[in-house]
Amino acid sequence: MTTGEGTPFLFQPDPPRRRRERKAAEAAAAAAAAEAGVAPVKAPGAAPVDAPATAPDATVDAAPGTAPAKPAKAAKPSKASASKPAEGGTHSPMMQQFYKAKKEAGDALLMFRMGDFYELFHEDAKIASRVLGIALTSRSKGEGAIPMAGVPAKAYENYVQQLIRAGLRVAICDQVEDPKTAKGIVDRQLTRIVTAGTVFEDDLLQRGTSNWLAAVAPVGERCGLAWVDVSTGDFRVTDVATARIADEISRLDPAEILLPESLLDRTEAEGELVQALRRVTPAPLVAGPEWTFDGGNAHELLCEQLGVRSLQGYGLEDRGAHVAAAGAVLAYVRTTQRGSALPVSELRRHDPEARAQLDRATRSCLEVLATQRDGRREGSLLSVVDATLTAMGARLLREWLVQPLVDVDRITARQSAVAELAGNAAARADLRAPLSDLPDLERIATRLLAGRAGPRDLASLRTALGAAPAIKATLSACDSVPLAAAGEYIQPLPELHELLQRGLAERPAPTLGDGGLIAPGWNAELDRLRTLKEDATEAIARFQRSEIERTGIDGLKVGFNKVFGYFVEISHAQARGIELPDDYMRKQTLTSAERYITAELKELETSILTADERGKALEAELFIELRDRAAADGEGLRGLARALARVDVLAGFAEIAASRDWVRPTVDDSDELVLLDGRHPVLEAVLAPGELVPNDARLSAKEARLVLITGPNMAGKSTYLRQVALLVLLAQVGSFVPAASAHVGVVDRIFTRLGSTDDLAAGVSTFMVEMTETAAILNNATDRSLVILDEVGRGTSTWDGLSLAWALCEYLYKKIACRTLFATHYHELVDLAEEFEAVRNVNVAVKEWGDDVVFMHKIVPGGTDRSYGLHVARLAGVPREVIERAQRILSDLEQRSPDLKPGPQEAPAGATGPEPTASPLFPRPGAAVLDEITALDPDCVAPMEALVLLRRFHRLLGGNTGQNEDDGVGDGDGEVDGAGNDAAEGTAAS
Repeated sequence: MTTGEGTPFLFQPDPPRRRRERKAAEAAAAAAAAEAGVAPVKAPGAAPVDAPATAPDATVDAAPGTAPAKPAKAAKPSKASASKPAEGGTHSPMMQQFYKAKKEAGDALLMFRMGDFYELFHEDAKIASRVLGIALTSRSKGEGAIPMAGVPAKAYENYVQQLIRAGLRVAICDQVEDPKTAKGIVDRQLTRIVTAGTVFEDDLLQRGTSNWLAAVAPVGERCGLAWVDVSTGDFRVTDVATARIADEISRLDPAEILLPESLLDRTEAEGELVQALRRVTPAPLVAGPEWTFDGGNAHELLCEQLGVRSLQGYGLEDRGAHVAAAGAVLAYVRTTQRGSALPVSELRRHDPEARAQLDRATRSCLEVLATQRDGRREGSLLSVVDATLTAMGARLLREWLVQPLVDVDRITARQSAVAELAGNAAARADLRAPLSDLPDLERIATRLLAGRAGPRDLASLRTALGAAPAIKATLSACDSVPLAAAGEYIQPLPELHELLQRGLAERPAPTLGDGGLIAPGWNAELDRLRTLKEDATEAIARFQRSEIERTGIDGLKVGFNKVFGYFVEISHAQARGIELPDDYMRKQTLTSAERYITAELKELETSILTADERGKALEAELFIELRDRAAADGEGLRGLARALARVDVLAGFAEIAASRDWVRPTVDDSDELVLLDGRHPVLEAVLAPGELVPNDARLSAKEARLVLITGPNMAGKSTYLRQVALLVLLAQVGSFVPAASAHVGVVDRIFTRLGSTDDLAAGVSTFMVEMTETAAILNNATDRSLVILDEVGRGTSTWDGLSLAWALCEYLYKKIACRTLFATHYHELVDLAEEFEAVRNVNVAVKEWGDDVVFMHKIVPGGTDRSYGLHVARLAGVPREVIERAQRILSDLEQRSPDLKPGPQEAPAGATGPEPTASPLFPRPGAAVLDEITALDPDCVAPMEALVLLRRFHRLLGGNTGQNEDDGVGDGDGEVDGAGNDAAEGTAAS
């Protein structure tokens, strides 16, 4: 058994063309056979007819938990057959059903319905026992024992959920006929395969997260990508560069991914695409048949599903890789649903260029959906901006946050809706009150269309339809385009609401077989049967009183059990000397009493029991009629749900803006980025009022294209960087932002490189990860991008790191010309502001009090040349001896270190200029000495001054004269004699 990693389809249906040819051949064979008067021959691939058992099992369909009887003269199975599924042979008809279903189920665990339980056999039972923690028993004994484990049918979904979360697939084999009316063995069929990406049930899904099933179809340098949420019917398709497919998959975070089987069936090492996907997602990779990825087959399958003759109306004119991916997704869903109605009726083409791109590293660094350290929702941006009240609104918000808009008109339209509701508390309350009571209407509508909606779904739908008129009325009074349009789109469906009000019970039972689904007065026959059932207790009491009077036995009782039904019970002591009526027929003898049955009691029993059964059956029929009627409005209900989701997100943004004093940013197509008194949205939510220090940010192509941020550790540089990026993201989502004012020129992508991490599984070091992410920025950023970098180059030697950081800044400034924030401890970089017009230096302010330093967390103009690293180390608890030694080493290094600048003859990285020379970018001390000697005029240097210079040059080059390190003359500390001794001290320094 596998967990879905690279496993093939569970069963592989014929391609559409082959299926049509097979059906035509079957029809022709049937017609010829009818003319000849003979039975037609089954076409290849048709379902086999069950073979009769050579030794029928006496316990076919016995209740789970009962001991099975011995097979009549059955041959003993071998040890191999006891552990491996096999067809035919000496197995009972029921086990033959199991083996047939297991063959269809493939690698999925088969849950086989037996009475009130779903049973698993062989290896499936062992796996289920281990994962679910249930008892492992056996069917039969001895060498022929078959491992078996079971779960109650009424609670099977809880167990399926655990198996799916463990990375397994589950095949459901149901009883498809009533055991009470079945002649012989109950017919069972494989009705569904439950996989991580094809789940419908709420219990198996996360409330506010989409459950995507994705397919990737690579063609050359492009990849077709399709994804569908079976629980909502949302089906989308696009094509992207192969280099970007991992980022798109990471954004979607799918539950399951389909790939052509040729990519996963390789015996040699996996290809780069598969490796890239495995690095960015834990989702199982499933091998799909090659024919499902064929453009022609996919086109035909999609047209059939969507009920169209062409895909041009969906913007899919050709049969490229994106169509192939969509076809593969649809084929897989059809396969797992085993012929059930598919809730997919539309296909949307996704345009990545209409959204600001956030790659995986950026989403992780900014903690958009989850924290970077432990992956929790709490502490992320989503956690503090999610004021939605519905499940469909929560899903839409997640989608908006990872796909900010780039179209200014669409952004301002959302802003206008937020502004209107933020400024109108009454309208906002009138919307949010009914929204808070809404169920997940989108998933309910999808289950309706799939024929899977239960009684509680219809009750929730009734609630939603009851709230729709009030929401529509509030929206109709709004002026902003998004809200007014939503008001027009929302159709309350009053006829359906009235139907559910009158027909559905106020609190229906959870399942069809439990009864209590239909409201009183809806159906006269149901009311009659219910009355008969409710009067049963009184009818039995009347019968008991009459029998006591007829027999004269005061202790006579009428009882009931499931085996014998109703009976009259008379103790032996009471029966002494009394002659019972002739119509009393002995039913059962007990130790202390006798039980009897009469024709009248039997007739009463039949009417009571059949009334209950007929009533439940009739209720199920009436409920299905109601469900079918509601399903007729299924598409309208899905549209209603999506309109309500948009309203929910916008109203949530308005609630946050009003309660937290957020402002509407100005958003346009300029290159300006000005944030005054900006606040980090997450820290603002978790810190006490007044603790968060607001900061400004100013970026523009002409005045401040590159802003260098220096300052001490722990002072808030990384917080400031994230703050700027998050406010830009929120502005382009359409939300208000935490600031005094904001002006955001739209960015096409946000790139971040913050923090340090490694990838041990891929054998990649921290610095390699840093350089890989930096390379992705340099190769993909445009002049409309926002780039946020923190401490790039610190993972290697000082010289290497400083060189990389300097060249990187030059390249971003000259070649890409994007807006960049660059935080660094390489203080030498502040000199870039002297060379480039639009480079600005800022630093994080500190206050020094003796040996203590107070971090002000305030960004101020200018650069700094101190990082206070030793102070932070002391705060962290590093031993005093280490700190003191580090201070001495630092002092010595600062005296030895020359002024570092690139050679003036070098052209900046990314700029057009002369070919680079062989001279070093950052001169070593020897080069600094040579520069100084070159600048000297020998005719103007006195002998004593020449001696002093010689000693200083010797010291800079690392020499050791054994004399005082202080040359004295240059610093005016004292006179120096010709031997180089310090005349003032009279001693030689070591």
